[in-house]
Amino acid sequence: MKQLVFLSILLIINFFVKAQEPSGVWLSNDNPVLQKATVSTDLPGKTIMDFDTNSIGTINTKNKSRLTSNRKKSKFKIQGTKGKFKVESIGPNMLVLKGAKNKRYTFQKLDLSHKLEMGEKELQEFLVEQQCDAIQGIQGQFTKEQYYLDKKAKKPFGRYQFINFSERSNGYWSINTIHGNAFLIFDAGQNRNEGIFQITNVKVNGFTLLPLQNTNPMKGLTSIKTCL
Repeated sequence: MKQLVFLSILLIINFFVKAQEPSGVWLSNDNPVLQKATVSTDLPGKTIMDFDTNSIGTINTKNKSRLTSNRKKSKFKIQGTKGKFKVESIGPNMLVLKGAKNKRYTFQKLDLSHKLEMGEKELQEFLVEQQCDAIQGIQGQFTKEQYYLDKKAKKPFGRYQFINFSERSNGYWSINTIHGNAFLIFDAGQNRNEGIFQITNVKVNGFTLLPLQNTNPMKGLTSIKTCL
């Protein structure tokens, strides 16, 4: 009887330990980790942590660094950097990490249930060739030219130029895919903050978008219309 009770307790403990292990792909809310960790990145952007592939990088680039962790994934480090990060708390949609000097970093879990049939290049071509309506009152054009500030700084080609006719302050855009899900990274001009939108559906008349940042000025952008 005692052995049965002991085994039951072990099973319960094991269940809760496994439930606390981070899995899936997470997006940073405040973009702190890569800035603090001195990881070499070609382009700025929100941090993406992929516990399925044990990698970390920014959403604007495909260059990733490796994550190494202990068996329970409660502590891990970024390859080539000093210091470790500890999982302080984890829920269904929020992950809180603690680093050096008790600095806390928050992440939200991405919903990767919106796989699209169109690939990254097809989505880019579709947006450039067919977008025609104003975007939240801004008349602009998505192009396949490199973002002029990246070009001036001789950075790798990762972001495209968005011509802002309304404000005469050009921004940038890119579309990146994560496990078959597509994300639009968009800044309509230099005076705005970068917005990240998940492309949840593609129809003849445009993209359906899910804004991933409540504090972004374009948080109400839920679609981009096309001319078809």
